[in-house]
Amino acid sequence: MIPLQDKNILGECAASTADVPEPATLYYLTVIAFLLHIDVDGSCPRCREVWPCDHVRRAYRLREGF
Repeated sequence: MIPLQDKNILGECAASTADVPEPATLYYLTVIAFLLHIDVDGSCPRCREVWPCDHVRRAYRLREGF
């Protein structure tokens, strides 16, 4: 597990992907979603929802679109 707690991943992502083409940015954001929204005992600790949370579902749909 990668410790990502208390880090501003989304802020860093927005700043670092300014010159990257849109498909690459979307792929990068899906990977970040998979890393941040993980299954811990049947729930997502980041969203505090039943896993898979809405973020993971959207990320899977985007990934299937690639």
